[in-house]
Amino acid sequence: MNEKKFLKKLTHIKPFEAPKDCEDIFEIGGCSFKIDNKQTSLYIGNSKYSRTFIAHLVAHAIDVRKAQKKKIIYDFNDDGEVVLSFALNGIYHNGVPTANLYFEENKCERTSRGIDEDGFDTSEFSGEVTLRDGWVGYNGYLWSGYDYEYVFPVNIAKQFKLGALAWKHYRFSFKEALQADPKVVRYLTVDVSGLDKFPTQILEFFNLKELNIHTLYNAPRSQIGIIPEEIGELKSLKTLSISGTSIEGLPESIGSLKKLKSLSIQDNSLTSLPESIGRLTKLKSLNFSDNCLISVSEVIFTFPKLEYLWLSGNKINEIRSRVSLPSIRLIDLKNNELTTLPESLALQSSTPSLELKGNPLESLPLAYDHQIKNMDLSIDDKKRLLDFSYLGADGKGLSTWDDGIYFALDDASLMKPVVKAIEKQGLGKYSRALSSLVKKSIGFSYTGSEDYANIGNHRFGGMPDLPENIAYPTFGDKGDGTPYFYEFLAQINCNLIAELQDYLPRTGILYFFLESFHNVYGAQRNVVKVIHCSDDEKLISGQRLNFHEDDYYEMFEPCYKGFKADTQTSISSPDFSESRLNTYLFSGDAESLKNERALLSSEELSAFSYSILNLLRCEHQINAYANHQNESPEHEASLILKGTPEDWIILLTVSSAEDFRWSDSGDLFFVIHKSDLAKQDFSNVFCTFDSG
Repeated sequence: MNEKKFLKKLTHIKPFEAPKDCEDIFEIGGCSFKIDNKQTSLYIGNSKYSRTFIAHLVAHAIDVRKAQKKKIIYDFNDDGEVVLSFALNGIYHNGVPTANLYFEENKCERTSRGIDEDGFDTSEFSGEVTLRDGWVGYNGYLWSGYDYEYVFPVNIAKQFKLGALAWKHYRFSFKEALQADPKVVRYLTVDVSGLDKFPTQILEFFNLKELNIHTLYNAPRSQIGIIPEEIGELKSLKTLSISGTSIEGLPESIGSLKKLKSLSIQDNSLTSLPESIGRLTKLKSLNFSDNCLISVSEVIFTFPKLEYLWLSGNKINEIRSRVSLPSIRLIDLKNNELTTLPESLALQSSTPSLELKGNPLESLPLAYDHQIKNMDLSIDDKKRLLDFSYLGADGKGLSTWDDGIYFALDDASLMKPVVKAIEKQGLGKYSRALSSLVKKSIGFSYTGSEDYANIGNHRFGGMPDLPENIAYPTFGDKGDGTPYFYEFLAQINCNLIAELQDYLPRTGILYFFLESFHNVYGAQRNVVKVIHCSDDEKLISGQRLNFHEDDYYEMFEPCYKGFKADTQTSISSPDFSESRLNTYLFSGDAESLKNERALLSSEELSAFSYSILNLLRCEHQINAYANHQNESPEHEASLILKGTPEDWIILLTVSSAEDFRWSDSGDLFFVIHKSDLAKQDFSNVFCTFDSG
């Protein structure tokens, strides 16, 4: 079926009608399903990100084999169970869920979430969801395929006894809230696009915990200039967000909001703060982004409980010298007019993260070199304002190393396909520059599932062959005095690859461990552990290790599925698409490429890089460039741990393969400084990822 025919079907979807016999219906593509009433329910999500009305439907195919053969459910879905979950908002009508919502490819413009599904072989739903008098109906299609190869009509009708839905957890729109009992409304979002006066009805919802007042994107900006003093009567308020208005100040009564944890005044016209704001002693988060704040009084910087402070997008040109924020974790001062910062800001006991991009900074006190571990500034600004020297993992300075050992330029056999690719794309003029960037890499390819027949082999997943004198690494505390186990990712036998490279230890085993993938996000500390065991004669098979998923921070199995691997040498070329962010690449023979903007964005250079990438088909690599979307992993390591990006290398790339899944099928990178590698010191390895 082509797209035109499919779209024509969508325009002829029949409006929902409740079955005359009041019997439930769940039919897809001529296959009938029985609704599981024990697992099926209506409820209001009760978490920060899911305060929506949810219709959760679970059903089982009556003829499982028929549904599998038609490609409606997966071949391995032997019990025929399917799940459809509709997360909807804008549906409150005098206490009864009521709506007609059109979905296309599982999404709807009128809802913050869409359709979640499980058990289907095809997973795109387009059609109309109806809520009426306790009925949940869906008329439409389930489809997949580039050319709509599989299209199945869907007819669902399920009647619920509404009972007592917990509307106190629901995030109301203003229109919905005006129909509700004020004491029920705890979470409220108000669109004030084009309004010139504050909607005073908001103040009637005296049980509010969260209030979000905003102007919609691309809508007329609100001209609201005053927030009434009565807002201080909303004593239960924990989160207050106001954006896209013309307010120039906040009322003194805001200091009465003793339970406030988050205050966001973004994209307004704020020029000053009330003195009473200093009374927000329980404040956890303060956000004044994208306003017109001119100066900041000292009272802001005396919050003993403040953890997050956002002041970005203002016109702040000075921060007073007396700063006391003992609990602060993040200070966002991006896009202001600051030329320096007070020393006291860097001497907070909690050592906060600082975001400073977009300020005309001229100098920073020495304390910022030593106290602030995470400072969001460009490398150029860090080099200009700070001591950006890397002193080695041991802090004793750098050793010497030979850069040439990381590159393939002197290996004639490896360079043959490079020369061929350069000639094919007509890039002969840049031959020396491009060749100088090609790295000599090692690729790992799976050769079968790990059976532990050999001890100390190359292995990804499974369990490591650790000797008795090296304990399995742990970190953190579960809360009961016991630590978490690291996830084991890989062991590399250095003996087997000694002839393939000149920078890793010549003997022994390298082990790679990870706390948890989600700990990698924005990490400013080591979340990985790399261990080198020089004596591989005392290894004990990983079969002896028997962990449970509860031993880890977040694992759903006792370990990743284990695989044996073999190696081969290959080459790696940079991804030039983001070269503007990674200008460190253009040094030495490659310096001539720096200003060749047309070349760097050309199809010919892209084809050259792609041809080199496709020379090696493998799961994981050592000393290879990253195929990245932003700053390279080496660049990120430099920003966090100091030193220049070209002095860091990717020790190991662990790609998404089998059980390894890094976000959107991305890559996980272990990055080490060349001096540390020369010293065989693996105690300061940086980790990041790219989602692909």
